[in-house]
Amino acid sequence: MKSIGGVAVFLACLTPVWAGEWGNLAGIRAGQGVEVTRKSGETARGEFVRFDEGTVSVRVKGQDTAIARAEVRRVRLTSKGRKAMWIGAAIGAGGGLGIGAAAADRIANESGGDFNGLKPAITGAMAGVGAVIGMLVGSLVGGRHATVYEGS
Repeated sequence: MKSIGGVAVFLACLTPVWAGEWGNLAGIRAGQGVEVTRKSGETARGEFVRFDEGTVSVRVKGQDTAIARAEVRRVRLTSKGRKAMWIGAAIGAGGGLGIGAAAADRIANESGGDFNGLKPAITGAMAGVGAVIGMLVGSLVGGRHATVYEGS
């Protein structure tokens, strides 16, 4: 396991080196979400159309925009964070449901049966807490923007 972590750190350190290559844009699929930041600071967010040696084309609100390579500061992939957020919520709710059911049984047993009526409430509350935690984790993981090109 330690070697996998070491490799991950090594690759993370190399990412800025890889991000400097204009040819990396070849790995972007047409229609994939991108964010192109110009050296002036303006940002074009839309769908990747194509690129060549001199330009990158992005479809913004249904209109293709060609941006000269000399003007491009950075090209990043954008992700649809909502899907990851909902997946995280579902996983968290499932985990919370299991933990809540176990905790509710234990509380009911240790109380001598006084809290038997609270089992559904405890289980539901734990599922809700798990869903919120899963949603937060999913939004952090799914909201990432991978840099494909970083100019000078």
